[in-house]
Amino acid sequence: MILTKWRQAQGLVIGADHVEAGLPCQDSVCYKGKNGIHVLAVSDGAGSKKYSQYGSEIATKTVCDYLIEEFDNLYISCETYGKSKDEIEESKKLVRESIFNIVKKNILEKAQELQVEFDELACTLLFVAKKDEKVLMGHIGDGVICGLFNSGADESLRVLSHPENGEQINITFFMTDPDAIDHFRVTASRMTNLTGVMLMSDGPEEVLYHPINGMHINCLKLFHNFNNHTCEDYNKILNKFLKNQVAKYSYDDLSINILYLSNVDSDRDSEAVVKDFVMDIKNLNQIEDVSAYAKFLDGTTQYKDKDDLSSYWGFKWQK
Repeated sequence: MILTKWRQAQGLVIGADHVEAGLPCQDSVCYKGKNGIHVLAVSDGAGSKKYSQYGSEIATKTVCDYLIEEFDNLYISCETYGKSKDEIEESKKLVRESIFNIVKKNILEKAQELQVEFDELACTLLFVAKKDEKVLMGHIGDGVICGLFNSGADESLRVLSHPENGEQINITFFMTDPDAIDHFRVTASRMTNLTGVMLMSDGPEEVLYHPINGMHINCLKLFHNFNNHTCEDYNKILNKFLKNQVAKYSYDDLSINILYLSNVDSDRDSEAVVKDFVMDIKNLNQIEDVSAYAKFLDGTTQYKDKDDLSSYWGFKWQK
C-alpha cells in the first residue's frame, strides 16, 4: 500500500559568527497544520540588534497562528472573479496590511514588555500557507522560498520568492523598518502539481541559491531524502547538513523549513517510517482512498471520535 502525506521538517543551527560573538541564534522557524491548511515560516533576526531573536520568534509564531485560522477568508479576499481591477488591488492591499499589522503589533508589544526600542526586535519574515492548490505566500527581506513541482515524469525546482536587498548585498529590509509595509510582498495563487515547499534564511541562501541559476541541486535531494526517514530523524539530518556542510561556507545563523508531499510503501519500507506516517491518524475521515493501492493521509483533519485503527495498517501501533 502506497501512503502519501504532507510532512514537515526543519533545521536550525547557530552561526559561527554568533558563537564567536557570544550571541544567541537569532533565526526562528515555525509550522502549524489544521484542517488541510499548512503554514510554515522562517524569520532572521537582525544581527546588529540585541533583541532580534524575540522579533523573529514572534513573527513566525504570529503569522502561523493567524494564517491557520484566517486562511480561507484571506484567500477568498484575494480571488479576482467578478471584481474590477481597482477592487482586486484594494482587496490584495487589505490582505497584505492585515497580515503585516498583526505581526507588527505583536512585535511591538514584546518590545514594550522588554522596555526597548521597537527597532531592537528587527527581523525578516518568509511564510507560505497552502490548502489543496491554493497558496498564500509572503516575504520581507532576504532569504528564499522555493517550490518543488511534479507533473509526472517532469520534476522541477522553482524560486517562488527571491531575496530583497538594499543597495548593498548585506543590507536588507525588516519588519520594524519605517517603510516596512512597502517591502512586504504578499501573493495568492493556485499552484498545480506543487509537491514541496522550502523556506530558508540568508545563511543557507548564500550556499543554496543563485540569483540567476536558482536553487542548488542539493535542494532536490533535501526533499527526496525525507521519504526514507521519520520526521524526528529528518530534523536531526537537516541540522547535521546545515552544521557540517552549509556552515563551511556561511558563518551566519542557518535555518530551513520544509513541507513535502512524502510517500511510503507500507509493504516494503521500514516499519519505523510507516509508523511515523500513521501515528497521528486517529479517524477514518483522515484517510482518503486514492486507488485500490494508494491512500492519502491528513493528520490535520479534525475529528470528534477516535476510531480503532490499531491494526488497520497490518501491524499494532496505536495505544
